[in-house]
Amino acid sequence: MALPSVQTIIRFARQLDELLALERNVREVFSTLEHRLRGIDDRLTHLEAQQDRIVTEARSAATAASTMVAGGILAEVVTRLTRAEAKLEALGRRTTRKLGPKKLRHRTADDEP
Repeated sequence: MALPSVQTIIRFARQLDELLALERNVREVFSTLEHRLRGIDDRLTHLEAQQDRIVTEARSAATAASTMVAGGILAEVVTRLTRAEAKLEALGRRTTRKLGPKKLRHRTADDEP
């Protein structure tokens, strides 16, 4: 069995040195990637928590808006009913003055048409 030449041993040593340097570089890259992935994971967790809060706030805002709209509609209905009642009362007063209280008679269910 022949021993390898010195040049072969030196070439092998250089290749081994390059391989070890490459391994160090790969380990550094993996470490950097792991650090970045942890950062992304933390940000994603934070965004998910923010999303839940935003959804809750949006629901609250929608509820408040619908309450305001409903309140405005109810106020309009009350205003119109009040005006209608006032007009009916005024019409009733005018009718009473024109016909007189004795001529004005309310119909009952027993009256024939």
